[in-house]
Amino acid sequence: MPLGQITGEIFGHVGRLVSHFIFDLLLEIVVKGVGYVICRLFSKSVDPDGVMVLVTGILAWILIAVVTFLGYSVVRENLFIDSCLDSGKRYDYKNKECISSDLSIKKAPSRHSPLRTVGNSDFV
Repeated sequence: MPLGQITGEIFGHVGRLVSHFIFDLLLEIVVKGVGYVICRLFSKSVDPDGVMVLVTGILAWILIAVVTFLGYSVVRENLFIDSCLDSGKRYDYKNKECISSDLSIKKAPSRHSPLRTVGNSDFV
């Protein structure tokens, strides 16, 4: 057998072993661990390997992801308002715009689009 084939097979087996280890670690500790803790709050007799623990863990992580995303959007918008006011400009809450003294307007970040600047040069 050539050395390349031997090395390829060894790396293939090691890669599969590491991927199985990581998957088991994520499933057992991160998902089932959170599910077990939540289920244990409501019942003293909880099977750590049960389906209820797995489903509760998955739903908990989905809830954590949604809350984190929505919280990030709100914090991002508030940081924009704060930086606008800290720089001595005015903030129009109705139109969600940062207005400076030279009449250039900077839009607040929406939850689904990057920052964009609208100024006098955009109007031809």
